[in-house]
Amino acid sequence: MTKVKCIYCKQDMEKSSPECIKVSERRYAHLDCHTQNYSEEFEKKKIFEKEKEEIRKKAKEYLKNTYNAQKVGKQIKQFLEQGMTTKEIYNAVCYWFEVKKNTEDKAYGGIGIVPYIKDEAKRYYEKLEQISNSNSFVENYEKPVEKIYFILPERIKKPKRSTFFKIE
Repeated sequence: MTKVKCIYCKQDMEKSSPECIKVSERRYAHLDCHTQNYSEEFEKKKIFEKEKEEIRKKAKEYLKNTYNAQKVGKQIKQFLEQGMTTKEIYNAVCYWFEVKKNTEDKAYGGIGIVPYIKDEAKRYYEKLEQISNSNSFVENYEKPVEKIYFILPERIKKPKRSTFFKIE
């Protein structure tokens, strides 16, 4: 009997046991572990790929004719290996082209500027979020009702006009 290790819980199990399923060519898992983790893992991968595709689309939109798909893909992979998140990369790209108003000529077909401006972009977007949160507080603010009392002045009665001449 061959022993294999579950890719999720890392426990040893018999390859021929009924609860052991083949996940990929050389990897195995418990049936319970696989059903529990597969959907979560699949959804995470799907979201991650979608975010990477959004970065590529934004880069293509900004770089226009100078867009180099291989270079951008390689740079995204390199930035992710350095520990950046897809959101940081996306925000840095948007910040560089939308806020800083830089042209595609400076980019040379790629997004290599990202590691140098990611902190600046992060501060910008945090400040933007902070401002929008403070604006939502102001929008929800209800002005207290003030009662205004008017004191009407006393009416001054004019004396009746007396006639100067009495004509009979």
